[in-house]
Amino acid sequence: MLSFIYSFFSVIGFGIVFNLPIKLLPAAALSGAIGQAGYDIVMHYFNSPTTATVVSAVIIGLLGEIMARLYKKPATLFVIPGIIPLVPGSYIYQAMLSLVQGNMKSAGQYGLLTVFLSIGIAAGLMAVTTFWNIFFGSHKK
Repeated sequence: MLSFIYSFFSVIGFGIVFNLPIKLLPAAALSGAIGQAGYDIVMHYFNSPTTATVVSAVIIGLLGEIMARLYKKPATLFVIPGIIPLVPGSYIYQAMLSLVQGNMKSAGQYGLLTVFLSIGIAAGLMAVTTFWNIFFGSHKK
């Protein structure tokens, strides 16, 4: 529950930094918080950061597309701030720290995990956008 609250407010903070319109802040923050809740649930059952990140990115992407239709705004206004809690900052830090300390094996492990998590975020969002456009895209001729 605490990570839900922390994620909600962190997305609001980044939304303000990204100059997101005030009326869209709660929706974007809810997207990020629900995505973080999905991450926590998957981590609880599978203990796999990569799987949890992909599932969470899919949740955030779906919520972003839904909110984009509700508010008649681009989905990126909801997705970009929403993925902020997923960014693997601690793993990047651990990789750099291990590199500076000369522990190449640990640096490689954290670095590779960071790459996998980044790819997972991109793949989850790309899958949602692709399938959303296939099934719900405009069919104007």
